[in-house]
Amino acid sequence: MNKAVVLLLLFISSYQGFGQAKLGFKAGANLSTVIADKDVVALSEYVDIEEPRIGHYMGVFSSIPLFKKLSLRPELLLSLRGFKSESTHPDRYRYTTNLYYLNLPILLSFKPFPKFTLLAGPEFGLLLRAKYKGDFIEGWRTSTGYKKSDFGVTAGLNYDFLPKWAMEGRYSHGITYLTEYQQVKDARNRVWQVGVAYTLK
Repeated sequence: MNKAVVLLLLFISSYQGFGQAKLGFKAGANLSTVIADKDVVALSEYVDIEEPRIGHYMGVFSSIPLFKKLSLRPELLLSLRGFKSESTHPDRYRYTTNLYYLNLPILLSFKPFPKFTLLAGPEFGLLLRAKYKGDFIEGWRTSTGYKKSDFGVTAGLNYDFLPKWAMEGRYSHGITYLTEYQQVKDARNRVWQVGVAYTLK
């Protein structure tokens, strides 16, 4: 969490260097799961993805004008991702995995119409914590074997419903693999997001 605080302070201080930049806050819900190269449903012979995991995100963003309708939009987000899965052998049991990330999307923002904004770009992630719980496990346990860094691409749409408020929808697709485990080493993040954003000025 200390890393998150340091990066937040750096993010806000860097914003001061752009006179026309706008700063804002955002929050919303994640619908996350994982996808594997060999099979979009099964992570391995013994583990099936049963359903997505509902989480949340919150953070700050800055909009830095480049041209009339084009801006650079870096963001710094705390995001709860993960998935729900089921073991198929030898005993069937369900478990939930929580992945806590500090995400840094660096997006290009294009505004073709006054109220609509298209966004796309890379997203970097730093894994802060990984935990899981299951049918035969008391409480949450720390999960090991997940890579500390993550990289993907993000695209989305914003709709300005009030002068300083916007609704946003976004999809993030992981490119790098999540774990070091041999049986699930090709698993990657896949996240849908819906939320609201407020611009300070």
